[in-house]
Amino acid sequence: LQRLPASSSLKASVLSLGKIITKGQVPLSDSDAMQARFLCCLTLCHSAAARKPANANSPSKTFAEAANWLKRNYAAGVHMDQLIEHIGYSRARFFDLFKRQTNMTPSEYLRNYRLEKAKEMLLTTDLPASRIGKACGLGDPAHFSRLFRKMTGYTPHAYRASRANA
Repeated sequence: LQRLPASSSLKASVLSLGKIITKGQVPLSDSDAMQARFLCCLTLCHSAAARKPANANSPSKTFAEAANWLKRNYAAGVHMDQLIEHIGYSRARFFDLFKRQTNMTPSEYLRNYRLEKAKEMLLTTDLPASRIGKACGLGDPAHFSRLFRKMTGYTPHAYRASRANA
């Protein structure tokens, strides 16, 4: 407990709570139960106060951090809950801020970024489309091909061919 990055008052609250809980009294006396509830509340308040979003006062910094995180992790199986936890906002607040900055949801932004990376790879490598789709986090070849066609009007193969002739 002493090595945890927390305030001394939070550590003291947790230690006091631990002493009450480990007394071995079952059930706790009324005064111990009341003190335990108070210390739990105090501990939660300290924890909440210590956990501030990294960019709490700047929506543009929050967006920039989120966009950078998505760009670093686009090839992996990204879950929005991971991003939201990284940013430190509530889900609703984060989605609202992100949509205001981009006019799209984080999932739409991620999909568009993945498609841009796939287009880039189609034009700069000889990798088969199926490997490009997987490398960009766009799933199995059939899903990648359908999504690519829906978003660009071309199949991956036709896109590569049309740009090669241009």
